[in-house]
Amino acid sequence: MSGNGVISESAFFARFDFETGQGGRFGIESELVTAERNGSGRLTPRGYELVQRLAQPWATEELTQVQAEIGTVAATTCREVLADLSDRLEHMRREAAAMGCVLRACPAAPENMPRDITPTPKYIAMAEALRARGEEILLSALRVSSWQISLSPRSLDELIEMYNRLLEELDRLVAMTDTTGGLRRRLYRTVVPNVRPTQIGTPADMYRVALAEGWSLPGSRSYRDIAIRPGDGKKPPILELRFMDASDDIEFIADVLAEVIRIARFPVR
Repeated sequence: MSGNGVISESAFFARFDFETGQGGRFGIESELVTAERNGSGRLTPRGYELVQRLAQPWATEELTQVQAEIGTVAATTCREVLADLSDRLEHMRREAAAMGCVLRACPAAPENMPRDITPTPKYIAMAEALRARGEEILLSALRVSSWQISLSPRSLDELIEMYNRLLEELDRLVAMTDTTGGLRRRLYRTVVPNVRPTQIGTPADMYRVALAEGWSLPGSRSYRDIAIRPGDGKKPPILELRFMDASDDIEFIADVLAEVIRIARFPVR
């Protein structure tokens, strides 16, 4: 890292280690919400409690206590990823039922949603930073949830090629997965203005784009529809597609996953 806080080119590419043995795999993460079981559909802040009760590495908390996230295994076949998602979703639903609530997808929560922040240092600090920018900003961040696909290419060249292919089809994929008339994306843009992703020609181009668009550092977040995430020594570099409105419909997720795999020409078994 240079003295002005800009990561050097060598340090940037050091985070793109494709020797982890995890290349050629992909997975899904899905953010869901807890709601009252009386049929009202009213959201209730039980997601954090649900995650604590499950005590599973694949179940994680989110910014608001209404939410709970499921992550799948990183696998090489769509069948394995989707079966794992289905099993874990059912497991989480059973636990929610035992708590007296239901688990469902909610791409954009209503404005009167519970605003209980998850009581961890990470999310408390995040909420304070958002609130400092205005209550509207904080509420917009609390209201949105999504599901995402993470692809782990086998090389830097493969990562760039897949990124460019998916970027060419981005608008169509966004439209395919929009269930809120664009509301979720507008809420995201309220929180963090989106930079339209740029095609990348060479690794040198990727470094310049990363600096210009602000995703050069680990943990950077801009709510882009498609993003390149550096590795961290434990997790490999990935392509992250976070544009999907939250869904718990396995068949719908399967259709979108198949289309993403086809466009990226991702090597599935």
